[in-house]
Amino acid sequence: MNFQPSEFAKIGFILFFAAILSDVKEHGKMKLYRYGFLYPILFIGPIVVTILILQNHFSATFIISVVTIVQMFVAGTKISHFFLTGLVGLVVGARSNYC
Repeated sequence: MNFQPSEFAKIGFILFFAAILSDVKEHGKMKLYRYGFLYPILFIGPIVVTILILQNHFSATFIISVVTIVQMFVAGTKISHFFLTGLVGLVVGARSNYC
């Protein structure tokens, strides 16, 4: 039987992130880009990178990333924030490949 410490991290992260999003939503700031999208993404980034680098556990990284996006969407983050950030990422990524 194989045990990965990231299993506890997944459950703990889901609960902790839900509490953070609940607090932001309670104060009516989920529709703002900074509070509803940017801060949660900046919060999840180091956690995902740490799991990927230290454990090389891509499935845990993928699950936490998807759960984060779903939690943000359910909490009330505008869908336009997801598209806008994705579009900027595509433009920057495409531009960096041609330079």
